[in-house]
Amino acid sequence: MVNVKIREIKLTNFKNIKRGDLKFPKVSNSSARDILGIYGQNGSGKTAVIDAMELVRTLMNGEELPKDVKHYITFNQDYAQIEVSFDISCETNRYFVDYELIIKKHDENCFIESEQIKYKKNIEGGMTRKNTLFKYFRSKNSPLTPKSKVEDLGRYSLDGTSNKINIIVINQLIREKQASYLFNSLFREMLEKSKEKFKDEFNILSALRNYAHINLFIISSKNSGAIELKFFIPVNFRIKENNSIFKGEIALLLEKPTFLDDRQLKVVEKIIQHMNIVMKKIIPEMKIEVLNLGKEVVEKKEVDNEELILNKIELVSNRAGVKIPLKYESHGILKILSIINVLINVYNEDDMTLLVDELDAGIFEYLLGELLDVFCTGAKGQLLFTSHNLRVLETIPKSNLIFTTTNPEKRYIKLTSVKNNNNLRDLYIRTIVLGGQNEGLYQETDKVEIGKAFRKIGREVSNEQK
Repeated sequence: MVNVKIREIKLTNFKNIKRGDLKFPKVSNSSARDILGIYGQNGSGKTAVIDAMELVRTLMNGEELPKDVKHYITFNQDYAQIEVSFDISCETNRYFVDYELIIKKHDENCFIESEQIKYKKNIEGGMTRKNTLFKYFRSKNSPLTPKSKVEDLGRYSLDGTSNKINIIVINQLIREKQASYLFNSLFREMLEKSKEKFKDEFNILSALRNYAHINLFIISSKNSGAIELKFFIPVNFRIKENNSIFKGEIALLLEKPTFLDDRQLKVVEKIIQHMNIVMKKIIPEMKIEVLNLGKEVVEKKEVDNEELILNKIELVSNRAGVKIPLKYESHGILKILSIINVLINVYNEDDMTLLVDELDAGIFEYLLGELLDVFCTGAKGQLLFTSHNLRVLETIPKSNLIFTTTNPEKRYIKLTSVKNNNNLRDLYIRTIVLGGQNEGLYQETDKVEIGKAFRKIGREVSNEQK
């Protein structure tokens, strides 16, 4: 079994962050639960962590850079850097791995300037020195280092084609597509064919690729937007079936019935079954039901006249026997439903990681505190979330919290001088007003000036209407 966990995330020139560094609790305390909440005012750098990890996951999956990636680079800077440290346990080996990505902006274009992986390996109870696994640098002629490894890899061939040629071909492909070199499928195949020589390299890259594909979930605020508009509910899931793991997202329509094939219906029914076990404890007397409205022809191919027949379903909420269409439930309940399957996995599975932006959106604050308290006492996987709701500060340990600052050079800190009997919510608010930490936590606002601004607009609107 392979287990990957995030240890640390470092950001440089990413969005409004000049420098930012955050660590998961287990880095400093092996007995702690790996739950990490990020708190701070609007626009202070909370969402940036989610966006950065979404970018890393995209590249590890072998996908292209998003078209809007240039907007991630801090204004007046020409590059952004993301560093993520991982702890990888596989078979009898354990690796500490650092992945570093630099994206660069030139005029209106944005490209991968470099990416590299460094690692340390546990051998007989001790760690080796840090070695460079591979480094890619944007170059037409020599994209890969270390030179000695590239030369060794070049001595092999893949499907009759020299790896020297394959190295050049991959470089041409990723320069055109703006994708990762190190996580390119052809590069991974080259290492696999020569894994007796490159065993560590293959193990590490395969572990990270599998982690990004199966065990790393990132739920951005876009999910909340879809739910709030009540067009559909994006249900994120991870299920085990016949010794295989399936991960994905199914969009269940709210305004009209959803059409699913037999396999998709089976997945949805299984997800709902798991949901209901937890939901009835969160929302008493509530369960979700799948109404199967029968099969329907949705498409007929012109060539062979073959019909596409799908299951027509609708989701309803059942509260003590009273059934209503799911779309009439609150935003908070729909939000919980969209992520509950992943939360179940994070709670029970050691190899799961979930990053959620605005976890508190629409969720009753007392319930939110109760849920996170449960996770801080029993969860096996990793959970990183951003939130504005201060109730959580009263319910989970200080070691599980990080706060944004007003200093772009040091964007994330842990509060200092916190006593065991301190109410962290009160301490945080008092710090905002009076200070007392090494960095400011709140960009000062003046409620008198805010009131003046509202009145000024009111006068201007009144004058325009005369």
